[in-house]
Amino acid sequence: MIKNLQAVADVTKTDRSVVYELTVSGKLKGYKTTAARMHMLLSFVQDIDGQKKKQRYYPMFVECTMTKEGDCKFIGTSKVELAYVFADKKGLQSDRNVSVSLCYVDQNMQWQEIEVSRNLRGEQFFDLYQQPRVLIRIVKRALFGLCTVLLPVWLCSGWLASKGIGKLSPRAQKASGKKAIFYHANDMVKAWTGYDYSVRDHKTRYFARQYARAVKQITTPEGVLFLSERQVDAGGNLDRVRSLLQEEGKTELKEFLTTKTVDKLTLGELKKSAYLAAGAKVIVLEDFVPQLGALNVRQETEVLQLWHACGAFKLFGLSELGLTDLAQNTRNHRTYTRAIVSGSAMAPFYSEAFGMNINNIRQTGIPRTDVFFDEEYRKETVAALYERYPQWKDKKIVLFAPTFRGSGNKTAFYPMERFPIDLVMNALPPDTVLLVKQHPFVHSDLSMYRECDFADRLFDLTGKENINDLLFITDLLVTDYSSSIFEAALIDIPMIFYAFDLEEYLRERDLYFDFAEFVPGEIVEDLQTLISRMKEVLISPAKTSLDDSFRQFFLGLLDGSSTRRTTDLIYDMLDGTDHPTYIN
Repeated sequence: MIKNLQAVADVTKTDRSVVYELTVSGKLKGYKTTAARMHMLLSFVQDIDGQKKKQRYYPMFVECTMTKEGDCKFIGTSKVELAYVFADKKGLQSDRNVSVSLCYVDQNMQWQEIEVSRNLRGEQFFDLYQQPRVLIRIVKRALFGLCTVLLPVWLCSGWLASKGIGKLSPRAQKASGKKAIFYHANDMVKAWTGYDYSVRDHKTRYFARQYARAVKQITTPEGVLFLSERQVDAGGNLDRVRSLLQEEGKTELKEFLTTKTVDKLTLGELKKSAYLAAGAKVIVLEDFVPQLGALNVRQETEVLQLWHACGAFKLFGLSELGLTDLAQNTRNHRTYTRAIVSGSAMAPFYSEAFGMNINNIRQTGIPRTDVFFDEEYRKETVAALYERYPQWKDKKIVLFAPTFRGSGNKTAFYPMERFPIDLVMNALPPDTVLLVKQHPFVHSDLSMYRECDFADRLFDLTGKENINDLLFITDLLVTDYSSSIFEAALIDIPMIFYAFDLEEYLRERDLYFDFAEFVPGEIVEDLQTLISRMKEVLISPAKTSLDDSFRQFFLGLLDGSSTRRTTDLIYDMLDGTDHPTYIN
């Protein structure tokens, strides 16, 4: 229940756009939270034809405090450039109003609308300057040519800014040396022209042009395309769904699976993937594919995001707007028409992260978790692991599986100096084996320990073995902010959370829930306490049972049939019996 709500909205014009600003404050009576922030959404909706609506969510972060009366007091301000709200403006009517609502997640994990702030004119969601597209491109390319001639000037500007004379561009501020100077010059040129010297941007635009050309040539999209730019794990979501579809043979299957980022793909590969995307009725992903955001996906095509993680832990997707350098005009995650979740309570957070209406979140469960309910698979997997690694037999297994630090694939790292393996191994009982499983973004190298006394008890499995399989033989999971805790919770594995940088991590990434009350295990912040607690858990034969409420809240849909339900969803999307009420 909302008490004493005050919302003040204002719409202003700048030189390049229309900005909507909403300031909200008030109290939620009886709403309990220990989090410093509360997640609210601005919901923009335009009725298209009575049956379909155009909708886009935008996160609004408000500060929260608890009053003496036990109410949640909140206040926050959000600014939204209206031209960037609807990434794909197909179907959007300039002469119809767009209603703007403020929503929050109630304690039943449902979005509740608390106010229609204002009805805005549809025309405000289009760019202010509606010049002919061809003319815009000619002018911008001419400017780009001029800026290229003057590139030494921009480089000089970057050099001076790096010396404190002037201000570096935001991206350049995060770099140093020649890279900072180049980023500054590149960003200056892009600000003027919309073009830059990025190979990634150039190839992404090429991919979009090839897709548009293919759409004109392929009149009727058919079948399913599996699309990924990360390693497809055996037993992962995409792999399990693909295997079942192949086994049943009811529809045409195509795939473009690579570990290359778009800047590393050849033009031939880009053209091939664009034509495959244009010819698919359903595109299936299990992670972020950035070049897909450059497309205005044809209306006949559905995009299903299987997302690799269970639950909702770290902020991801569009939930990071306003907290990271993710710009509001990003087209990331904006092409999905469906997504799946591991528990019904997770739906609001996935709708926020993917900017889609909660009605388009499907409660199928997560396919890769089906193995935890398959006793035959468990026995075969355990036997196969012990056959490959006989050193593990009759040993206590510790799985160290932290997440990465850094902003993404190219900058990912883990500070191994905070987990000195020699100190840890020398302190643990001699019948203990340590398996190191870094995040796929992190390239670990433990070769320095090959000649150590404990070399036969240390295994670097980064990039090897499925983490789900390893959990079957794990006696203790040591992690931090990794979503692997959800799978571990399914089979009641004891966990210790080594969170030495919790405050810093919260500043940079933030979480959906209060960390101390959320995690199903003990939190430690220093190495000595970690080692002490590891020894205690390993020596004691009794496992600490998890509170079942954690599993029910985050994993309530998991029962061993998620692959079947997800595959059935794809069949329904193919024949049109499952269609979105709200389109993005």
